[in-house]
Amino acid sequence: QGQIEVKYFGLSTLLFAAFAWWQLKSPAPLIPLAFYSNKSFMGINLAVLIVQGSFFVTGMFTALNLIQIQNYPADLATATNLPTLICLILLSPLAGKLTNKLGPRVPATVGCLLSAGGIFWVSRIGITNGSSEYFQTYFFPYLLTGIGFGIGGTPFTTAAMNSLPPEMSGLASGVLNTAQRVSAAIGTAALGALMISW
Repeated sequence: QGQIEVKYFGLSTLLFAAFAWWQLKSPAPLIPLAFYSNKSFMGINLAVLIVQGSFFVTGMFTALNLIQIQNYPADLATATNLPTLICLILLSPLAGKLTNKLGPRVPATVGCLLSAGGIFWVSRIGITNGSSEYFQTYFFPYLLTGIGFGIGGTPFTTAAMNSLPPEMSGLASGVLNTAQRVSAAIGTAALGALMISW
């Protein structure tokens, strides 16, 4: 199984290199690689890879933990994410206003710190007595994580769009959204392989 993973990783690396070469040669590239010579844009994309990757990976593996270890019913395990999702919905407009007032750096930093604190808190929870202890165990860490992502998500998009010329803002937003999806795929695959090997 490990040999298969290495082969697929090598194949994906070759395909990515071929895509980059094709984009460099194309007169009208899908993603202008000159974007990545912009240090601000590159830094934002790397931050998104880490932050969003941790968000998706934490959600997936926490769900497995709740169902397989903590003996939550599947529907209740899904519902445990509601505090995080509600915070994302409610705080995103506020984050936009804060970003316009303070710039993206402060809300992005505060949001990342809060969400990291929530994820770390979740990682410290041991085996519980199931869903009856949800509010004493997972509720507040999920709430903190949701507050962090709710505050910190919007500033990344704003900073990415502002780091490039206005006529490129739509493409910048698309590249950033792609980075979010890639981070989720890479993080899930990497930690999944790590879990199997352990």
